[in-house]
Amino acid sequence: MTRWILFTLFISFTLLNALKADTFIFVNYGQDNELIITIDSSMHQDYGFSYPLTYQLGLPGNSDSLKAEVRFSKTRNWQMVFPRSSDDFFNAKWAARFEYAENKAFVSVGFSNISDSIFIRIVNNKEETVPVSFEQIPRFYDNRVMAVNVSADDMAEWSKLKFWTSIKYTRERNLWLTLAINPASCNSNTWDFLQDQLNKGLIEAGSHSSTHPKPKPYDDYEYEVLDSKHEITKNLSLPNLFRNGSKEYVYSYIAPHGYTDAVIDSLVGAGKYLLNRLYYPNFFGFSEWDEKNNSFKTIGVSRAMDPPKEQLGWGIGTNNIDTLNAGFDKALREGSVYYLMFHPNVVEWNKSYTLDHLDYISERKDVWYVALGHLYLYRLAQTNYESPTGIARNPVTLPDIVEVFPNYPNPFNPATTIRYRLKQTVSVSLLIYNPLGQLVDMLINQRQAAGYHQVKWVANNLPSGNYFYLLKAGNQVKSGKIVKVK
Repeated sequence: MTRWILFTLFISFTLLNALKADTFIFVNYGQDNELIITIDSSMHQDYGFSYPLTYQLGLPGNSDSLKAEVRFSKTRNWQMVFPRSSDDFFNAKWAARFEYAENKAFVSVGFSNISDSIFIRIVNNKEETVPVSFEQIPRFYDNRVMAVNVSADDMAEWSKLKFWTSIKYTRERNLWLTLAINPASCNSNTWDFLQDQLNKGLIEAGSHSSTHPKPKPYDDYEYEVLDSKHEITKNLSLPNLFRNGSKEYVYSYIAPHGYTDAVIDSLVGAGKYLLNRLYYPNFFGFSEWDEKNNSFKTIGVSRAMDPPKEQLGWGIGTNNIDTLNAGFDKALREGSVYYLMFHPNVVEWNKSYTLDHLDYISERKDVWYVALGHLYLYRLAQTNYESPTGIARNPVTLPDIVEVFPNYPNPFNPATTIRYRLKQTVSVSLLIYNPLGQLVDMLINQRQAAGYHQVKWVANNLPSGNYFYLLKAGNQVKSGKIVKVK
C-alpha cells in the first residue's frame, strides 16, 4: 500500500475522531488564596501555550502596593511577575498590571514545560497573600482594545534581501511580522538569515507550503502542507514562545495564491497548525473553530499594502494611505483585529504611504501587536476555559434563550434585584458564589415560563465584597459580578 493511501486512511480516521475545541483550561482556587490554572496535558503537548495568557482578577477595595507571584509546581519557589503599567509599551511578556481604581489586576503568564499547572498569588507589602476573584481571560492580551498582525508572503532565497528591508522597517516600529516561508526555496544561507532574524525577535516562522504551487490541486498535498512544517522545525531553532521544552510549533499556514480545498484544510488541522490564512481583503476579527478540521476556519486579510492590481496585474493591494488607515480605524473602532499583509518582493518602500501607514498603526500602548499564530493560540485558550464557578467559555454557539439585565442597585447594601427574560419555558437555577468560588445562596431551582422575571437577593449576613451570580437556563449559562458595599 502506498504512502499516500496510508496517509489518506490516517486522515480519514483523524477526521472521524476530530478533537472538539472544548474546555481544556480550568481555573480554580487553591489554598492560601492561590489561583490554580491547569491545562489538559494533550493540548499542552499539541500547542505548547508558552505565550502568556492574561488572567483578569478582582481585588479587594482600597488595595495598594501589591505584587503578583507565580510558580509551576508546589515544590518550586515563588517568583515575582514583572510589574508594568498602562503607560508602558510591552507585548508577549510576563506582566502584572494593577488597576487599583477599578479593583482589578491583569496577570499575564504562559505555561511551562515543568508541569500542566500555573499557580498565581497576589501578595501585599507585608508578604501576606490577598484574596482575589478570578473574572475572565480577556479577549486580548493585557486587556488591550484591539490587535494588529503583519504578515509577509514568499520568503525564499530569491527574496531574502527584500525581506531584510521589510523586517527592518517593521522591527523598528515594534511590529510583529509573520513570515510565510517556502522551505524548498531556502538554502543554508537562507536558513541562517532566518535564524538570525528569529533570534533578534518580533518574527514568526509560518509555512507558505514547500514549493508555492500553482493555484490548483496540489500534486503532493502531504509534501506541501506537512513536510513544509517539518522542514522549518528541522532547519530552525524556534524562539521560546514557539516551543514547549524541545517541542517546536509552527502555528500558521499561509496558503499560496490564497488557494485552499478540503484536503488542504484537513491537513492544516491534522498537522496541528491553528489556521490557514488566505488572500482576500476586508477580513477583520476572528474566525470560528472548525470541529471537522480541528483548526480555526480560514481567514483573509484586512488590507494588502502592495501596489494595486492596475499596476501589478494581480493582487488585492492598495497604495492609498486613506484606505489603509481606514482599515486600522475600523478594527480600532470595533475592538477587533487588523490584519496587514504585503509581498516584500513588490512592496513600495520608496513611496511614503508604506512607512506612513506603519507609523500610523504602531507604537500604541493600548494595542496588542502579535504574531498570527499567537493571536489564534490565545484565542483558542480564551474561548475554551472554565472559571472557578463552573462557567465555561467555548466557541460552540447555543441558541440565545435567556437575556440578563444589569442588577440594580449595583453596588448594593443589603439587597439587589437580578432581572432576566426567558425566551422559552425552561428549567432555571440562580446561584450566588463568593470570591472563593463557594456557593452562598440558591435563589431559584425550578422550571419557569417564558417572559420577564426578577429575583431579589438580600445579603444581610454576608460581608461586603465581590459576589458572582450564575444563571443557568436549560443548557445556557449567564454570569455577572455584583458588589456589596458597607
